[in-house]
Amino acid sequence: MALGASVAGADVVAPVVARSASHGGDQYGTGPVSLTDGSGMDQSVDPTDPSTWECVSNHYNQEWMAQFFPPLDADIFQTAALNSKLAWVSFDFGSSMALDNMYLWNIRYGGGVAGTESYNLYYTDSPSVTLPAEPNKGSWSNTGLTPQGDYELSGGGWTKFNTVALTLGKSSDGSVSLSGISARYIAIEIIENWGDTYKGGRVGFSEVAFSMITPPSGTMIFMK
Repeated sequence: MALGASVAGADVVAPVVARSASHGGDQYGTGPVSLTDGSGMDQSVDPTDPSTWECVSNHYNQEWMAQFFPPLDADIFQTAALNSKLAWVSFDFGSSMALDNMYLWNIRYGGGVAGTESYNLYYTDSPSVTLPAEPNKGSWSNTGLTPQGDYELSGGGWTKFNTVALTLGKSSDGSVSLSGISARYIAIEIIENWGDTYKGGRVGFSEVAFSMITPPSGTMIFMK
């Protein structure tokens, strides 16, 4: 079932030009690129309006999963994740956007147990700590010790959107109103998954889309 009806002149996709993440994603997928490339989505109703999109795949190649930050065993020397997060991912629009909504489609593969359960949202126009480069699928590692590593979202120029962790149902979809936020970057800090413990635990989701506020069709804009 699609998330909702199209709202003319409102839900227009905000283009994502780059992604960064704590992990390159499953080695058989395309890393975090698969989060914004429309894979696994039926966009036939209106490809410009993510509120009409429907998740139609449970294939892991069309999802993004990260290994948990915590060490898998005592022989791995790894600092505990900042804010006890399991993983993180950020999205760059290229310039500041007046945002409308965020749409998030959770993992269907394996019953959705690797899907995101609770998460925090952050936004900024200019992070004071440079984001790592977008990882390739080849950076996959079953230890979580990827070149991207952890990233501090509770400071460094980022603003937390929510006061309590947002939740997303297992094998389900959700949407969050971002009305009133103008930002170049949005980041997701994943706090809990739905129970996956394979090789220490995996977490992720299938697809994300952001809509930006645009004038309704036919609206006249007067410039001074």
